[in-house]
Amino acid sequence: MIKSTKTLTLGDHTIPFALPDQSDKLLYFRDEAGKPAILIFYASDEIPACQDIACAFRDLIPTFNKFDLQVYLISSDSPEVHQKFAEEYNIPFPLLSDSKNNISRKYGVCFPVDNDQENMQYSRVAFLLDPNQRIVKIYPLKYLSISIEAILKDIKNILPQEEPRHIQVQAPVLLIPNVFSLEYCNYLIDIWRTKGNDESGFVRKKGEKTVGYIDHTHKIRRDHFVTDEKIIASLNKMMKSRVFPEIKKAFNFNVTRQERYRIACYDGSLGGFFNAHRDNTTPGTIHRIFAMTLNLNVGEYEGGFLRFPEYGPHFYQPDTGSAVIFSSSLMHEATPVTSGLRFALLNFFYGDKESEARNNYENRAQNDYNAVVRVNS
Repeated sequence: MIKSTKTLTLGDHTIPFALPDQSDKLLYFRDEAGKPAILIFYASDEIPACQDIACAFRDLIPTFNKFDLQVYLISSDSPEVHQKFAEEYNIPFPLLSDSKNNISRKYGVCFPVDNDQENMQYSRVAFLLDPNQRIVKIYPLKYLSISIEAILKDIKNILPQEEPRHIQVQAPVLLIPNVFSLEYCNYLIDIWRTKGNDESGFVRKKGEKTVGYIDHTHKIRRDHFVTDEKIIASLNKMMKSRVFPEIKKAFNFNVTRQERYRIACYDGSLGGFFNAHRDNTTPGTIHRIFAMTLNLNVGEYEGGFLRFPEYGPHFYQPDTGSAVIFSSSLMHEATPVTSGLRFALLNFFYGDKESEARNNYENRAQNDYNAVVRVNS
């Protein structure tokens, strides 16, 4: 298996497209969301190795049906060629026509050799997608039997098998699974451990000023603010491909700005916590539209949940590498960590309009966020 093509990697959202199928009916792939899927790319129905791929997946349809798994195949063939091939080989799933290879290029499976646009190389690849059309696995299909074996194993072990539940009350939050790999989470934790961290405070309004406070009866946490440009670029890339599209879909908001990334640690030996609060109650924070908590090491500590008391007593704890996104207006708390160290990546997101208002306020107020008031600490 591979972690990426030339353009997409594990955890990324698929790129939306609309292509004609073998009946020349336009298929809007975004409208196919809600079920897991396998998206197959190859060069042409007329190549024997490609024919073997289509027939192998055809034969697996009874197995795929048990998991409600959909199959789609994309190649550069015309709908007419696809129609003939589907009839001759009894192919039951959509064969989509990417006649100019535009979508194949966007998915990183078709590319020029030595920058020669007349000499294109096409990789035979299958993407396993979750019901939200995010990439779970990528399989090269050069060795078909090995990849088929891996796919059958993965659909049993990886795809969600959760039974439907009757949800009566839930905070209006967005849970995004698998934003980061376990390795990347550990990498961020190591940065906190080795690159320094400082006591984390909070802010309150005082006249027209926004003033920082440290009060151990309200919050105990230590943060590392990420300053390395390469790490920031890496984080930005994943936010843009894995988090911001979800915010747009769920809340119809285009995120264009963000604050600095902070790697936060709640220490169980200190009872690390953050009492109930909102994130946008001062002139210096009112620009914050959404907050993000992305857990980095679930299972290595006890306690340390997010709770939204306006919407019931429930505890929220996405898995390692997964995020919860919520409005900065929601009251929320980080419950005490009772043992171990809880690590999370935090940030706040907003747009151009909020950025302009923020800049205007800061130019007027001239806040000094390095000067903090210590209370009960």
